[in-house]
Amino acid sequence: KMSKSKGNFFTMRELYERHGADIVRLTAASAGEGVEDANYDMTFLETSKRKLAELAEFINDHYGKGRTDLLPIDKWFEAMINQSIATATKAMDAKLFKSAVLASFLDLHRYLKWYTRRTNGKYNKKVINYYIETQLKLLAPLIPHFCEEMWNTIGGKGYVCNAPWPKAKKVDQKLVGGELLIEQTMSDINQVLKLVKVEPKKITLFIANKWKYTFMEELAKQFKETREFKVIIKNLMKNTVLKSHSKEIAKMLPRMIKAGSVPSIGNQKLEFTALRAAQDFLKEEYCTVEIIKESDSNEAKARQAMPGKVAILVE
Repeated sequence: KMSKSKGNFFTMRELYERHGADIVRLTAASAGEGVEDANYDMTFLETSKRKLAELAEFINDHYGKGRTDLLPIDKWFEAMINQSIATATKAMDAKLFKSAVLASFLDLHRYLKWYTRRTNGKYNKKVINYYIETQLKLLAPLIPHFCEEMWNTIGGKGYVCNAPWPKAKKVDQKLVGGELLIEQTMSDINQVLKLVKVEPKKITLFIANKWKYTFMEELAKQFKETREFKVIIKNLMKNTVLKSHSKEIAKMLPRMIKAGSVPSIGNQKLEFTALRAAQDFLKEEYCTVEIIKESDSNEAKARQAMPGKVAILVE
């Protein structure tokens, strides 16, 4: 029920006077889309007000500043910016403004937060400038007053509303997959540490053998045709690489069939390279971290490594 006595009713004038036009517009854009009933969320209003204040401070503190060397994590952040551009553009063209707000504001904020954590706040100058300029261009149709003020602050030419709409560059899915692996690995490490309840001195991460990636790739193809164990195992054994691992595959296959799907995977080289690049970061988060291929270890724990999911040994 809408009632002023319940505190859930406001006139437009009240909202503008209390929060400003941009916040009211942004919350309205996020209130719903399509045939959904609009839900003007006052919690989102307060959250977005705080986030915009943080964004203004961030722009003032970081535009035109940073290091010049380019790291893998910088390339990842640039890829996620381009992914957001593509998603936001598609949503705006379809007049799906809630989805546009999600892609151009909330998602970008989330990616920046992870990028900050991964770099310890030591940004690449070119990449952080690209983020700020893109953020303002994407939000300009929704919160023009804020974006014009910030555009002027960074020395943008003319008005941001007249600036060309950002064009998404091709996203390297290997970069995206590599960073997802790091996030998943950290989540798994945290779960292991909760169970062992000890202060780790060393953590060893084992990367799965190459044949397991071939197994997952071939299994994904089989799942498109059938879920019958006998049929699948027969077809898999036609692959000479997999035939020599028939006993291990026979043990893993029922579990995979029960799961009903095969996770998206990269390859051993991609996973090994991604984790090696993040080794210093993981060391700062936990302790000494060693990354080893399953084939290079005699540890029983190493046999548990699977594509997209490393085996973890805590010492």
